[in-house]
Amino acid sequence: MSFPKLNKYSSDHYDFNSATESIAKSDIEYGYMKIGLVSGLMEDNNIEQQIFQIEHYVSKNKTFDLLCFGESFLHGFEGLTWNYDEDIKRALKQTDKKIKQICKIAKSKRQIVDGFQ
Repeated sequence: MSFPKLNKYSSDHYDFNSATESIAKSDIEYGYMKIGLVSGLMEDNNIEQQIFQIEHYVSKNKTFDLLCFGESFLHGFEGLTWNYDEDIKRALKQTDKKIKQICKIAKSKRQIVDGFQ
């Protein structure tokens, strides 16, 4: 499967590793969990692009143990129709292949990926 290229609005220029300068050496020595909040570009109703974005951020990350994405990251903020019968069909189950793909991405890099709500 090929993914679309990051577009000009993507945060490809952000260096996750520059954040380590603010992490105290003692924090690393004592093994505290480091959490990164991702504010990435969201494209409504384009789950494949959003999974690509997740994969991109996970592959660039060498600093954080946990990456948190916004609550509507997969579907986009305009992803809901506000019609329950339509929206429930769009919900992804934990066993959905797209959720499994995200789990595989996180596992391959030994990271945790979260969408907070």
